[in-house]
Amino acid sequence: MQRAIGTVGYCWGGTVAMLSALKLGLPSVSYYGARDLPFLEDPALVAAPRAPVMFHFGEHDTSITPEAVEAHRRALPTMAVHTYPAGHAFNRDVDPNAYGKGSATPGACAQPGLLRRAPAVSGPVLPFPLDPRLGRRQRVHRRRSAVADAADGRHPLPVAAAGAACGRCSRMDRLGRRPATLLLAELNQVSQLLRAEAGVEKVNIGALGNIVRQLHVHVVGRHQGDPALPGPVWGSGAMQRHDADTLAARVALWRSRLG
Repeated sequence: MQRAIGTVGYCWGGTVAMLSALKLGLPSVSYYGARDLPFLEDPALVAAPRAPVMFHFGEHDTSITPEAVEAHRRALPTMAVHTYPAGHAFNRDVDPNAYGKGSATPGACAQPGLLRRAPAVSGPVLPFPLDPRLGRRQRVHRRRSAVADAADGRHPLPVAAAGAACGRCSRMDRLGRRPATLLLAELNQVSQLLRAEAGVEKVNIGALGNIVRQLHVHVVGRHQGDPALPGPVWGSGAMQRHDADTLAARVALWRSRLG
């Protein structure tokens, strides 16, 4: 099922919303993001925003000075920056000491137009940018990873699993202990599911990265009669692509398996 994805954040979450727009390409609404300034000073980040972001600030917010608000306008001149006669957390309607209905309502009314520009996606949004050469493949998005079908009918669903920890990494040995553990768990689950495929007798796992530098791990089902045996599948023969209907059915099957 396709759905539009954008973000709305408040205070610390306001900064996260801003970064979602600038770095991930998700249209976002940021309310009184008190940790924005260090990111606004990064020229590489603000020079080419990937999506629009709308800012809302309280004019009497002691944690965000008028100079800080102006810094947003200077750094991101194409973005909407709104101010209201209110303090911090003026949109927190469960706190009568902070909530200002007269300030919160205009901000809420301004949001839908921007968020309607959010991209339509299927499944969870990946927490890292995927290399376009992997992104061209049929993908099954998970919470922390993408599983990309290599679409080669000679081997039972060869896949490339790119873990969230791999987003900006090119080598396995540069992963920290926790990211490496998470990636291993993902690979273990995919391998077990692939091993259950009819005809799969062995699973090969390999992280090559000679062409696509972003760290990703191939999980390949092997079987007797495999034309590449006993060698690896990479560089062996010509790919035999699934037809569109078969590929769509297999991707749907793996979406249901992986959840």
